[in-house]
Amino acid sequence: RRQNGAGLAVTVGTDLAAMKAGAPGEGLDALVLEYLYSTGCDAAVDAFKRHLHAGAAHRAPAWQPLSDGERTAVFALAMSSFDAGQEAAFFAAWERYVPPLVRRRDRTCLKLEFYLHIFFAVWPVHAANPEKDHGALGAAMERFRAYLDANGATLSGTAEFLAYYALPYVPAVQEHPAFKELLTAQWAGALRQRASDYLRAAPHLAAEPRLAAIHRAFERLSVDGDHGVPSNPVAEASADLEALRQRLVEAELRAVEAKQAAAQREAALQRASTDLFRLAAAQQRRLSQDAGAPGSSREATAVLRRASEALLALGVAL
Repeated sequence: RRQNGAGLAVTVGTDLAAMKAGAPGEGLDALVLEYLYSTGCDAAVDAFKRHLHAGAAHRAPAWQPLSDGERTAVFALAMSSFDAGQEAAFFAAWERYVPPLVRRRDRTCLKLEFYLHIFFAVWPVHAANPEKDHGALGAAMERFRAYLDANGATLSGTAEFLAYYALPYVPAVQEHPAFKELLTAQWAGALRQRASDYLRAAPHLAAEPRLAAIHRAFERLSVDGDHGVPSNPVAEASADLEALRQRLVEAELRAVEAKQAAAQREAALQRASTDLFRLAAAQQRRLSQDAGAPGSSREATAVLRRASEALLALGVAL
């Protein structure tokens, strides 16, 4: 059922006339319907028309882009709430600032939100908290567990986050070697910078649908009598710079995590070297007791040499 030219315009106009005139997005609706009609997508046309009829009375979206002044105020609220450990206030500002589609689909945003929930879960005993409250740790962990139950499935298959799913069940998180790094001011500072940079870049991610921006630019140019959509190289360069800064902050956070892993490996090597020293000493004592036996001196020397080589292989100097 393809249509062209004037017949298509009349059909689209008739369909839209049956809906609420002047509804938000009416011009975009006409463009979408026109395209679907022209390509013969009958089922899509019928579904879209039903959607328009059902939502004609209230078409305003639940989330709308913030103005520059609002964005500045909400950003400041989010950062001050982070510094004060005010979880509810922070996420209220976060959800108002970051578009819902970005929060559901953007992998970087999903990971960042996960780390932010970890931060608030350990806040009662965190080094950055000037008024530590060990009694509040249980309630904070319960909120983190509720978050995992509701939203944790998305990242449950990611190796980077597997260990954190056990966090609500650790009795003394501040003493557990796997989670000690989470309680340091360095980790919190890197996370704060990462969240700050992401919020500054958020308006470039999905401030409005691209189709809406194209339509608005076309209407503005049509009024001016021009044709074509101009580009803004300054805005594009700014977006690229923000993306580079965000990648830098992510690299710094990964470096902190790598440092933690290296410290754990070093501790394991030290334990292994200590055990090997003890084994070599015990073997030397046993051979000394059998000093009268033929070849015992050569045996002792050979054992010590093998122990030394093993220690050197572990990176421990004698």
